Amino acid sequence: MTGNLNSLRKLPLFQGLTFAELNALKEHLTLRHAPAGSTLFTEGEAARSCFVIVEGEIDVVTHVERRGDEKLATLGPGALVGHMALVDHRPRSATCRVGVRPARLIELQRAEFEHLLNTNSPFAFKILERVALDLVGRLREATARLGRKARSRGDRHQRALDAAAALLGQGDSSVSTDEIDPDSIEVYIPSLEERMSGRRKP
Repeated sequence: MTGNLNSLRKLPLFQGLTFAELNALKEHLTLRHAPAGSTLFTEGEAARSCFVIVEGEIDVVTHVERRGDEKLATLGPGALVGHMALVDHRPRSATCRVGVRPARLIELQRAEFEHLLNTNSPFAFKILERVALDLVGRLREATARLGRKARSRGDRHQRALDAAAALLGQGDSSVSTDEIDPDSIEVYIPSLEERMSGRRKP
């Protein structure tokens, strides 16, 4: 990649690097021009590179069974795209498409990244730092999601206990969560014939 090093320094990922580091780094980078609406990479395919957005926007999309494609995010200039799969060697976890305007991106191939990592390049460690931050974000999101599910299950559990107490004609204090399993509660409704005869099904 050739060009003005000052333009690189405007991007957050390159800030803090010296001109000497940038000059050495640009030999490992490739400038890409992507048409509007084009696909950068597809969910499930092998990951061979990551990208830094210089101009334009990239839509991050995933396929949800029975619902089709769903947009997860729209990334703008300075954002790093596709870096997770570059580090963990797993297939792409989402599809990335260029938005309504053409985009310019800087591409870093996996082989070049591994070379930079082995030579202790500050840029490579910046990518690793970004990966770590993304992982922390995903962990927090997963933890919050589990917490919401647990609270929802707890609410359903309590509603079932309250219903059981009402059916038994008891106050809440007499019903223990250890004594009643909400999933095993069955409500019996006698038939009209049984109500008329005053009998209850055994």
